[in-house]
Amino acid sequence: MDTRLELGDDYDTFDELVEEQEDSENVLPTDLEQDRAAVAEELKRLKEYAELAKSITSNAKGDNLLTALQKGFDETEKRGGQRKAIIFTESRRTQEYLLNLLADNGYAGSIVFLNGANNDEVSKQIYAAWKERHKHDGVISGSRQADMKAAVVEEFRDRASILIGTEAAAEGINLQFCSLIVNYDLPWNPQRIEQRIGRCHRYGQKNDVVVINFLNKKNAADVRVYELLDHKFRLFSGLFGSSDEVLGTIESGIDFEKRIAEIYQTCKTTEEIQGEFDELQEELSEHINEMMTAARQSILENFDEEVAARLKDCQEDTLVGLDKFSRWLCNFFIMKGAERVRPLEQWRFVYQVNGFTETYNVQWKDAERQGDIFLRRDDPMCQEWLSQAITEPLPSVAIRFDHTNSQEHRISFLENHSNLRGVLSIDKLIYSGFDTDEHLIFSVVTENGIEVDDDMVNRIMELPAEIIGEAGEKAAELDALRRANADKQKAEIERINKEYFLAECAKLDAFSEDLKDGLQRELKDLNKEITEKKRIFKSSTERPLAEMLEMKEEVSRLEERRKKLRRDMYEHEDEIDAKNERLQDEIRVKLEGAYTLNHIMAISFEIV
Repeated sequence: MDTRLELGDDYDTFDELVEEQEDSENVLPTDLEQDRAAVAEELKRLKEYAELAKSITSNAKGDNLLTALQKGFDETEKRGGQRKAIIFTESRRTQEYLLNLLADNGYAGSIVFLNGANNDEVSKQIYAAWKERHKHDGVISGSRQADMKAAVVEEFRDRASILIGTEAAAEGINLQFCSLIVNYDLPWNPQRIEQRIGRCHRYGQKNDVVVINFLNKKNAADVRVYELLDHKFRLFSGLFGSSDEVLGTIESGIDFEKRIAEIYQTCKTTEEIQGEFDELQEELSEHINEMMTAARQSILENFDEEVAARLKDCQEDTLVGLDKFSRWLCNFFIMKGAERVRPLEQWRFVYQVNGFTETYNVQWKDAERQGDIFLRRDDPMCQEWLSQAITEPLPSVAIRFDHTNSQEHRISFLENHSNLRGVLSIDKLIYSGFDTDEHLIFSVVTENGIEVDDDMVNRIMELPAEIIGEAGEKAAELDALRRANADKQKAEIERINKEYFLAECAKLDAFSEDLKDGLQRELKDLNKEITEKKRIFKSSTERPLAEMLEMKEEVSRLEERRKKLRRDMYEHEDEIDAKNERLQDEIRVKLEGAYTLNHIMAISFEIV
């Protein structure tokens, strides 16, 4: 069999490597006799290696994969992620080996393949079932390669737990539901590694992405390659994306890969390997530092004070918002947990139940620093507690808030309005239209008529408090205020919807005008062409009669085409206007949603 054909069938990136290699110069041997002797010696060694390979009965790398997968799954589930992993290999033969290995060790029936062909029987069955499921919903594109990827990814997302993929699995797919990546074969090209991790570490990922790399520590070259990838390109340390600033300095990942391959092929001793890698790392360091300096200089030259001020305000607003949400989440667990939760310093608490004790932290940086469990909004425990809290009935009670003795929450509004008393009602307005929106509506009636806005209600609710009895009678004006506040929120939703509708109509109108302008341009271009043809015809008296008749016929054909275009143009414009109106009607219908007002609770309060 042609070796190039066999390799091309096994490696998805073979064509790319061949294309790069063909650009290199072919060097002819200067001493044929010496070259023959070297080839014979190398062939002898290869045969010895082949015999040695046949004598191996167990694969330590495969055994370690089973261990790594189990630990990876355990850690992923502990962090709240799904039991899913993608294993990257360089060849399809390795895919088949891993399929058999994993199937024989408890993963049978939960493995899918993704490579450049996907001609195996399992993939064909998945593809056929996927086409049947989506035959009426417009998902099928008609491209077998694209649809096969979509089918395998859907199978991986909904049913399978392991995806074994070659480089084809790193291109054009989204796997944000998977947070465990295994580089069984680690490529030398840093851009391919970034692409692999980027399939999972993207918008919509809810968990930290864990990357497991297989490395032969006894191979000096393998160790140095990993050091370059990890430390120089920072592909596996810190947050993913930190490598962006240096990956852009590599003109071609294949060029870097070829340099590594050359070291493997030419260096025979550990000293030679270390020397070549030291030289390569020095070249990279110099080039990377130059590019980073140039990038920073460009930013400083184009970054005016106004832009810097806006970004600073945006960052501060974001941090304030995150801190407020984190504080609310922590307070919720402390209040909901009662005897099961013991508060520590800000952002942290200890959860104890049935002899199980864990320290949770709602600030991820602090959690990482102190070794706590970072509590996410979508953590299973958080979801369970929130669901319970939402469904629990809230009794109508009287609450005393203690502002006087609260050192952490000093509110100037309450200092100016001491002994504030009144009734608080909270309703939820649900709007089901283009999207489903939910809004909390606070309605407060105080004894002395002082208005309390929504932000102040949130601040008051963070004060230490105690239940002092049942709620008093509702103020007569409370129901009227609730209705007024609900109407005000509805008016705000209507305003936002109106702005959205007008903006979308403007886009559709602009699009329609562009289509009409395109028809006018086509007619205008045709007029120019006819005029030019007529000019040539009139000036061609010296041409043969047959050629002049042919030119005249061409002009006549163009004029007939112009007549037809003029007739059709009005119909096309009418069709464009009709389609525009139809789309606007669809938007209008979607925006005409329904409102639902649900009462959540009503309490009497006093603030001392």
